[in-house]
Amino acid sequence: MHEPLIQEFLETQKQIRNLSDHTLLAYGRDLKQLSAYFSSLKICLQEAGREDGRMYLRFLKFDKRYSETTVNRKISCVRTFYTYLCKHGGVCSMNPFSLVATHRRENHLPTVLSVKEVAQLLSQSYDDFRSACAISLFTLLYDTGCRISEVLAIEEDAIEWEKRRILVVGKGSKSRYVFFTKHCRNVLQTYLSLKRERFDCPFLFCSIQGKQLPMSTVGSMFATYRRRLGWQKQFTPHVLRHTYATHLLDNGGADIRLVQELLGHASISTTQIYTHVSKERLARSMHPVTLMEGSNMSSFKGTTIVAVRRNGHVAIAGDGQVTAGDTILKSNAHKVRTLYEGKVITGFAGTTADAFTLFELFEGGKLKQYNGDLTRSAVELAKQWRTDKQLRQLEAMMLVSDGKRIFLINGGAGGDVVDPERDAIGIGSGGGNYALSAALAYLEADSKMSAEEIARKSVQIAASVCIYTDDQINVEVL
Repeated sequence: MHEPLIQEFLETQKQIRNLSDHTLLAYGRDLKQLSAYFSSLKICLQEAGREDGRMYLRFLKFDKRYSETTVNRKISCVRTFYTYLCKHGGVCSMNPFSLVATHRRENHLPTVLSVKEVAQLLSQSYDDFRSACAISLFTLLYDTGCRISEVLAIEEDAIEWEKRRILVVGKGSKSRYVFFTKHCRNVLQTYLSLKRERFDCPFLFCSIQGKQLPMSTVGSMFATYRRRLGWQKQFTPHVLRHTYATHLLDNGGADIRLVQELLGHASISTTQIYTHVSKERLARSMHPVTLMEGSNMSSFKGTTIVAVRRNGHVAIAGDGQVTAGDTILKSNAHKVRTLYEGKVITGFAGTTADAFTLFELFEGGKLKQYNGDLTRSAVELAKQWRTDKQLRQLEAMMLVSDGKRIFLINGGAGGDVVDPERDAIGIGSGGGNYALSAALAYLEADSKMSAEEIARKSVQIAASVCIYTDDQINVEVL
């Protein structure tokens, strides 16, 4: 009797949110399970109360013994379902899951293959259709970092052989190009010659029945080669995706933003996990920017950021130099930017990838959540930065301002927010102190200079005496 409501909800989600078929199937299963549970207790779906919601949570956790991740997903689904019922047509007067809290799951680092293990996998022989299909699938997954659903949906006509690229459709029907190597091209063409002798299937990968390769066959392929190679670690299509991203950062020297684009991640915070997979990569960093005094990566010197407040305006200025040891990696980095539709300005000192993650967390999470309240947003970011196991590893500092207040946000184990008592503050173990000293001197000596002029001049002075600071200066003013 609940089937029409569930179908109507799924159709609406498909049209409005453009959810994938896999997500809709999962939603359908979760809602049918909820319906069956309530029916067994003679509870009407539309009349369920908060106690019924808590009972269902206990059912999932203790009767079904689902993992924390699965419980969170199912509760999120049914909560969204009841929100829809309450807002559309008034089918329900309350959401029984509105107060049911999900638990934050522990972040686990993804499983990745070593370079040696990848070479071992891709050097397996492929002299018949089955083995050629498997090795070409493994090779393409590792070469492109695609999701398995994206690869299985590829049609032969979508492959641009000369440019060695494929237009794939990812989550939310978003398209992107992925690129493959000459070796991958050779493997694919060997496989396709065997495939075309047998089948006329438009999809790149097909089964021995000549139809689109199903996920069940893919699972069998991975299990077979895992046993054959004697691996104890997990080996799935997503492990190859994790491996692709990690090796790009580890060995290829790719920028974190480029990896985000290639993987099709909507948020860089998702890509950020790969910067923590390899401790070796963290030690040498992707685009190392000087960390603050006391950092355990003091061999990386660099960034200079200063904030100045005068006559109702605040300016934040930063240089453009990025260095590792005594080597200049970049001279035009943008370390100062605007957030929250230009209402907040910020500058960072620290590792570039970590800073981008914090920018997104601060703007997309805290500022929006607290409607631009800078003080509350800064305090909550520092709190999360200090308490979250993964965020504690981020090596960065931030100066933020809304044109009136200036805050220094520091993370790690001693995460805190500092509101400077003077009208200037500087960060960065390179020229941060030089720039701060110059700014304070200008504030006392010259009452005619604007906040922007003082900030710019201060970084210029720091650049003249600090080898880790250059004169490619960016300034933002509110």
